[in-house]
Amino acid sequence: MSTAKASHFLSQTTLSFRRMQTKLDRLDGSLVEQDIAARRQEAVIGFEFAKLVDRIEASLKAVRSNLRPDQWCKQHCGCDISTMRRRKRLYKQWKEYEAKRRELGSSGQTGLLFALSLVSEESHAIAMNRQRLPVRSSTKTVAPRFDTARCQFITGDSLIELPKLLAKSVNAIVTSPPYWPTKRAYGGKGIGFEKTLAAYIGDLVAVFSQAKRVLRDDGILWVVIDDSYDNGDLRFIPARLAMALQDDGWICRCEIVWAKTSMRPESMSNRPSKDHEKVLMFAKQRHRYYYDGDPIRIPLVRPSTIPGKKKPGMNRRDDDRSERVWSNPMGRNSGSVWSMPPSNNYHGDHSATMPEELVRRCLLVSCPENGTVLDPFGGAGTTALVALKLGHRAISVEISAAYTKEAKQRITADLGGSGEEAEILAAD
Repeated sequence: MSTAKASHFLSQTTLSFRRMQTKLDRLDGSLVEQDIAARRQEAVIGFEFAKLVDRIEASLKAVRSNLRPDQWCKQHCGCDISTMRRRKRLYKQWKEYEAKRRELGSSGQTGLLFALSLVSEESHAIAMNRQRLPVRSSTKTVAPRFDTARCQFITGDSLIELPKLLAKSVNAIVTSPPYWPTKRAYGGKGIGFEKTLAAYIGDLVAVFSQAKRVLRDDGILWVVIDDSYDNGDLRFIPARLAMALQDDGWICRCEIVWAKTSMRPESMSNRPSKDHEKVLMFAKQRHRYYYDGDPIRIPLVRPSTIPGKKKPGMNRRDDDRSERVWSNPMGRNSGSVWSMPPSNNYHGDHSATMPEELVRRCLLVSCPENGTVLDPFGGAGTTALVALKLGHRAISVEISAAYTKEAKQRITADLGGSGEEAEILAAD
C-alpha cells in the first residue's frame, strides 16, 4: 500500500467513524426505544472497526506512524480498542436478538429480556465494577438542527395538494383537523365552516381518502378530534367520523381517550365539565401494519415494593399455581387512556395546538426509523416539529399561509436555528 493511499484511507476512515459517533450521540435518549437504537449503532460501529482494524494497522505502518492501532482508535474514534471489541461482540448478540425477536414476536419473553440486557449492559457493568446503567437513561436527546430538505411545507387545500404527492410515500399520518363548528380563524372558509355536521364529516372523509392513497400499506393514521354540542345536544363527532371512515375502507384499530390534566374546567352547572378528547387510530390493513408498542410501555413497579413478591416480575396463574408467568421487563402495554396536559404554547392566533407529547407517542409506535410523517392539517406545525426531533422527515399541508409562516419560524427556533434563519424560511 502506497503512503498516499494509506494516508487517504486513514483520513476517510476517521471521518466515517466520527459520522457514526455523531449519530450515536443523537440517538442516546431518555426512552427505551432510543436507548436500544443507540446500542444498535454501537454494535454497527464495533463491527465496522473490526472489519477495518487490519487495514488500519497496515496503513499506520505504510505512513510510518508511531501510533499503534489501539492508540489510533483512542485518538481518532474517541474510545479505546477494548470498547470497540465489546461493541463487536454486541453486534453478534444483536443479530441473535433480532432473530429471536422475529421468532417469538415483539412481546416474546426471551427477546425482551435480551433487549433489556443490551440496553443496560449489565454484565459489562458488573465486570468493570461500574454502576448498572438504567433502562431509561437521564441523557436528553440531542435535537438535530432544522434541515429544510427533511421538512416540506405546502400551503394549500389538502384536497388539492394531497393528490400531487407520491402514492404510498409516507409511513404515518398524525393530524388534528379543524373542529366543527370551527375554532380556527380561516376567514370563514374551509373545513369546520360547513353549515351541517354531515357536510363536515363528508369533507373530512374526502381528505382522508386522499391521505390513504399517500399512506403506505403498513402505515397508520392518527386523528385527534374533539366533540361538540349543538343546541345543548352532544353530537358524538368522533364516533360519527370513525364510522364514516370505516365505510370508506379504513380499519379502526383503537379509540384513545386523551385525558387533559392541569386544565381549567368548563364553567358548567348542569352537566359534568368536559376534559378529554379522542384520538382515533386507523390502518389500511387489518393486521399487517407497523406498530411497536415497546416505546410507550408503562414501567413496572419494582418487585421489592410489592409484599410477597420473591422474584422480579413473577406472577402465577390462578388456574395453575405451579406455572410461572413473567411480566414484560419493559413494562405493561399502554392503555387506551393517555393523561397529559394540553399545550400551553399557543402560536399566533392558533388556540388548538396539540401537545408535543401526544404526537410523540403516536410516532414512537407507528413510524419506523427515518420514516416520513404527514399532517394534512398542519396548523402550528406540531406534528412536523416532533417528527423532525425524532429523526423523521415531515410533510405539512396547511391552507393558511399565515400558519405556515408561523410553523416555519417555530420549528426553526425550536431546533436551534437563528432568528435570521427563521425569517428567511418564513419568507420562502
